[in-house]
Amino acid sequence: IECSAGRSFHGDRSRGGNHPLSRCPKPLDQGSPRSSLDESARRSLFDERLASLGEISFKRVEVAPFEIEHFGIKFGLIVREPEEDDDVWAVEMQPGNYMAFFEPWDSGDYDT
Repeated sequence: IECSAGRSFHGDRSRGGNHPLSRCPKPLDQGSPRSSLDESARRSLFDERLASLGEISFKRVEVAPFEIEHFGIKFGLIVREPEEDDDVWAVEMQPGNYMAFFEPWDSGDYDT
């Protein structure tokens, strides 16, 4: 890992104190608390990053469920079968189940 200050480190970024990455400046969009962001600064950064991509077009994204296991942890868009009679099928972003998709699958809606 290399920070913008030119320091390199390979390992756990979560440490503080004398950890090499703790001395690296954090860009506005990486590691800053959302509550400290000014809405106009956030929008300006978003517009700048989007413009840097050149000509773009927004289109539908299609994905399919998948699952891999690494270090004993499942990663992916993992299908969750109904466990009870009134339960429904879902596809969950794992680990953490921070995003879930339900029928109708092509609605574009999701739960966080």
